[in-house]
Amino acid sequence: MKSGKQSTPVAANQTLLVDGNAQRATTDDERAEAFGWTDGRIAVAHKQLRDVVAQLARWFNLDIKVPDLKLLDREAGFNVSLDSSRTAIAQVEKSANVKFAYEGESKVFRDAMSKK
Repeated sequence: MKSGKQSTPVAANQTLLVDGNAQRATTDDERAEAFGWTDGRIAVAHKQLRDVVAQLARWFNLDIKVPDLKLLDREAGFNVSLDSSRTAIAQVEKSANVKFAYEGESKVFRDAMSKK
């Protein structure tokens, strides 16, 4: 791989992240996020809850609201089969310390420590 003046050999089944002129090997989490879908898995690791909620909407067509905007900054993630939306929600609950619930017709994440 050549980027700018930097050149890095990349063997079969290896991955490399190129950001501008910087190059580095990808982490396991980055590989899972980028290529997991090819094996029927979806992974989102160490992201803010706002980004994780967007991925739940993208991959599972889940419109989950987060009324307490402070929660959106919490770190969250999931790594599940494409047919496991409930498992994805459970992993988000655990990783972000939130609780999934229905409020009327709406799906929401609330702080797990909240009395509501």
